[in-house]
Amino acid sequence: MTDELRQYYSLETAPTGSDALSPLEELNILNGRLCFVLGIPLNALLVWLILRHSSAELRVYRKVLLQAAINDSLFLLATLMVQNVSGPL
Repeated sequence: MTDELRQYYSLETAPTGSDALSPLEELNILNGRLCFVLGIPLNALLVWLILRHSSAELRVYRKVLLQAAINDSLFLLATLMVQNVSGPL
């Protein structure tokens, strides 16, 4: 194993050069994780409110509101799963 490969696979050293994340990439990763952590519970609360506490006027829009909340939750999950991460934060 060459020294370059040892350094690449070593957990003790931080990535340098082109392997390091830029501040913008780190901010993007943090944003994705924060949106997931906040979005899933808030969408679950929205679904619960739609199903349990909808007024008669809003019952007409129940399916549309449920679809929006569920699609948003699925999009949050998909974004978190496919987010390109080059290194640990």
